Amino acid sequence: MAAIVYQTDKRTGITYAYQSISYWDKEKKQSRAKRTLIGRVDPVSGEIVPTRKKAKADVVEAKKPGPVPTEGVSRSFYGATYLFDKIGDKIGITNDLKKCFPDTYKQILSIAYYLILEDKSPLSRFSKWAALHKHPYGKDIPSQRSSELFASITEEERYSFFRLQGKRRTENEYWAYDTTSISSYSQNLKQVRYGVNKEDDRLPQINLALLFGEQSNLPFYYRKLPGNIADVKTVKNLIADMDFLKCKKMMLVMDRGFYSEDNINVLYQNHLKFLIATKLSLKFVKTELDKVRDSLRSWTNYSQKYELYASTQKIDWAYSQNRPYKGDTLRGERRMYLHLYFNHEKAME
Repeated sequence: MAAIVYQTDKRTGITYAYQSISYWDKEKKQSRAKRTLIGRVDPVSGEIVPTRKKAKADVVEAKKPGPVPTEGVSRSFYGATYLFDKIGDKIGITNDLKKCFPDTYKQILSIAYYLILEDKSPLSRFSKWAALHKHPYGKDIPSQRSSELFASITEEERYSFFRLQGKRRTENEYWAYDTTSISSYSQNLKQVRYGVNKEDDRLPQINLALLFGEQSNLPFYYRKLPGNIADVKTVKNLIADMDFLKCKKMMLVMDRGFYSEDNINVLYQNHLKFLIATKLSLKFVKTELDKVRDSLRSWTNYSQKYELYASTQKIDWAYSQNRPYKGDTLRGERRMYLHLYFNHEKAME
C-alpha cells in the first residue's frame, strides 16, 4: 500500500515528501515501510518540488567503499644516481655528451652509472639493476643493445667529446699522462698482445693511455693501444692526437717510463711544456748531481711547503731533429731545467 508522508527537518525547517510503501516482513512477521524521497514541499504553494539526486543520497544509507585496485607498485634507489646527475651537471659531462650524442647520451650515462656502481658485474645484469635504480634513460638496455651502442660511437664523435672536455680544463693546469695495462683472455681483439704486463699475471693485454687534469683530477682523453707498445713509444701518438683536440697550450707531466731522447726532441719540436722524471744513471744527470751532492742537503735548498730538499740547475739540451724532406738533421741547444731532489733511501745506498 503506497502513501505520501511528510517530514520536517528540525535543523533547516524544510519539509520533505516521501513515498511510503508498506509491505509484510516474513522474517520479523510484522508490517514494514520503505520510504523514497520525492522532493521538498514549497512553503508558499504547498507543491512538491523534486530534489536533485544528491539530496536523495542524504537519506539513503551510504555504502562502504570497497578495495581500489592499483595499477602497480615499485621501489627505486635514487641516492647514488642523483649524486652522479649533480656531478655530471657541475663538471659539464652531461652537457658535452648531449652535444656529441644527442640521441643516445641518456643511454651512455645510464651504462656509465651502472659500470661505476656495479664495477664487477657484466652488462648482461643491467636489466636487474635498471629495475631497482632510477637512471637517466629510465628503461632497460639489453646486452645486445649496449654492444650496438658502443659500436655506433665513431672516432670523430669521441674526439668531439674530448675537445669539449679539454676546453673545460684551465690553461694553467698540468696534464698528467700515463698508461695502464688491462689483461685479457680474448682471442678476437687485435690489440690484445703480450707485452710488459704491469699486473705480472702472464696474460696478453691491451694498453690504455689516459690524460687528465692535475688539479681537477678529471680525465678527458684516452686511447687504446696494442699490448706490446711500450710507454716510451706512446708520446708521439699523444702529440699527434693533440692536433685533433685543437689544444694549443699544454703542460705535460710524465713518469720516467716515457723518457727518451727522441721523446724530448719531439716535445721541443712541438713547443710543448713538460715535466718528466728521468734516471740517475744518465750522464748529464750524474754531472749535475756531483756539483751539488755535498750542498744539496742544506737549509738554502729546503722547501718548507713540500718538506724536502731540492735544487734546480739550468742546463742545455742537445737538440736534434731529422728532416727527411731536406735529407739532413737540424741540431742545436735548447734551454732545460734539471730538478734534483734529496732522497734518504738513495742517499743511504
